[in-house]
Amino acid sequence: MEGSFPLKLVKGYPAAVYRKTLIVADLHIGIEREFWRKGIRVSGLSRKTGELLEEVLDITKPKCTIVAGDLKHNIPDFTQREAEEVKRVTEFLASQGELLIIKGNHDGDLEKIIPWAHIAPGSGIKERDIYILHGHANPSMEIYEAKAAVMGHLHPAITLKHRFGVVKKKVFLTAEWQGIPVVVLPAFSPLIDGMDVTQAENLIGPVAKQFERADAYLMDGTYVRRVL
Repeated sequence: MEGSFPLKLVKGYPAAVYRKTLIVADLHIGIEREFWRKGIRVSGLSRKTGELLEEVLDITKPKCTIVAGDLKHNIPDFTQREAEEVKRVTEFLASQGELLIIKGNHDGDLEKIIPWAHIAPGSGIKERDIYILHGHANPSMEIYEAKAAVMGHLHPAITLKHRFGVVKKKVFLTAEWQGIPVVVLPAFSPLIDGMDVTQAENLIGPVAKQFERADAYLMDGTYVRRVL
């Protein structure tokens, strides 16, 4: 996989590195509120997300971190608690180096919470040889100047069957869009197990709907199967 793309997976984590830039997507800070509304009590998620970020930063030691959309979860509103957690996480990331956030479909009013942050539109940006976007909106024409693209939005996962039953695993997807190689990152949030990308209806968004092929890899880099 990595030989075909100008970036490396952070094996065992839902993240990738391009040069000295760490790329993650779909933290969905505040998603606990959705579970609470359904009567499911979730605790310790903020701590777990922070621990995962610390581990990835310690492994990769990036000069820059890019969040490829859906930093926060609740739309159209957000609670004070969610805003405080967004501030805490982004301030931590910014303390480790440059921080850039690409807006996802859950990132409405993000500028009100962290007005100091560098926030790019959902259409994405070109960073040297790669184009980084969330995936819910059409990319800009700059994508055609890139060697590859990285996105989130799909929360890719795959359901594996074995003699004891079934298990859902987060996966990286490698795909092709209009001749451009694309890597789709698993959701960084520990509460999101993902959507089974073997089901065509889960390839959502203007980019994923036009994938010409797609292959799934476990987070340790193990090839699973072609899904499209």
